[in-house]
Amino acid sequence: MSLWFLNLREIISFGCMYYTIQLGRCVLFSVPILLCIYMLRKTMLRRCIFGRVVVWSVIVILPFLGKLYACYENPVFVKATYWWTKLCFEIAALKWIYIGGVVVTAAFLLRQKYRLLRMIKRLPVACCCGVRVYVMPEAVTPFTIGWIRHRIVVPEVFLHCMSEEELEVIVLHERVHIRLGHLLIFGIWNCIRCLLWLNPLLAVAVKWLKADMENCCDALCMHLSDMNAKEYGNLLLKSIRLLQEGKEQKALYVTFVGEKQFQNLEERFRNIMRRRRIRMRHVVAIGILAFTVAAGALTGVSAVSYPRYNESRYITVTNHDATKELLPDCAEVRSAISVEKNRLLIDTNKMNELLRKYKVKEKRFFLLFGGYMKMPGMGGASNGAFVEYDEAKNPLIVPFKANGWGPIMKYM
Repeated sequence: MSLWFLNLREIISFGCMYYTIQLGRCVLFSVPILLCIYMLRKTMLRRCIFGRVVVWSVIVILPFLGKLYACYENPVFVKATYWWTKLCFEIAALKWIYIGGVVVTAAFLLRQKYRLLRMIKRLPVACCCGVRVYVMPEAVTPFTIGWIRHRIVVPEVFLHCMSEEELEVIVLHERVHIRLGHLLIFGIWNCIRCLLWLNPLLAVAVKWLKADMENCCDALCMHLSDMNAKEYGNLLLKSIRLLQEGKEQKALYVTFVGEKQFQNLEERFRNIMRRRRIRMRHVVAIGILAFTVAAGALTGVSAVSYPRYNESRYITVTNHDATKELLPDCAEVRSAISVEKNRLLIDTNKMNELLRKYKVKEKRFFLLFGGYMKMPGMGGASNGAFVEYDEAKNPLIVPFKANGWGPIMKYM
């Protein structure tokens, strides 16, 4: 087996361990964050539909909480997270299980989307109120799919049983989902769900997210269509009745943001009845605020987290087999030895003084220098070079070959 393959295997193993530890911490931190979002939805923001959007924007930080300084410096956080780090090191298979779970979850969600997209492409196309829509023979809830090329699907029963004005509102509802960026938000959520699959609360919280997206869409749709609460509520009830009739015929149910569960209908109708006059500039302001909060949260997390790597400036001189330190890392050593692109320059005058000072008689050295550290006490690489010391040359030039896998681990 080649050395190249062995190094690659070690890199993959380290990468799985590194990300398992980081994402496991993110799972732990995501639980209280999601519970806080739930409490805010049910208390302070119960009547503030668009205000919930700002709260949900903080979910973008969930995959980036694993490298906080507090995990190594704060006693409370250390105690809360160290057990996971210890478990990962003690059970070698755990890293493969976690990363395997990420891959399986992602494959499952992608397969669902792929099958749904293939099914939609085979559907007949119609023009509904000037908008291209795909017509589903089964009684399904209208939904939209596609991040780049959006496809709106409408059940055939709606086309037969609803007036043109009603269909216009139905299509408008789906277009509002697109304009509000709900497809992108749900895509981000699915990415978080894959990375933090070990958190069961994510499967529950998605229902809260879907309900809030529907409520925002209802409010804006009523504003754009000039419908009052009664008219919009009646249209919603009519849609449910048509879908229920289709259900009796063993209809297939799929949605853009999930089925409109009957347990959420009461809350949804209450939000419709509480509808206040909204202004588009307020909606735009809420969107800008949500983006600002998300960007600010990411910036704040980055400021209190370790960087991707920390450069090491040390230079250590050992004997030829690196079993004994001859010269410690200090300012004098760094002054005598300078590192260029692919070579070392040794000032033999300064080096001679150091050798006399530390009573070193060896003429064959091994130098460890440069490198980086991924996390405190975890993951890193450095360069090394053998030196046949010749005090007659000044400067003494020692070529070396940089660690080939170093840049991969550095930016991992």
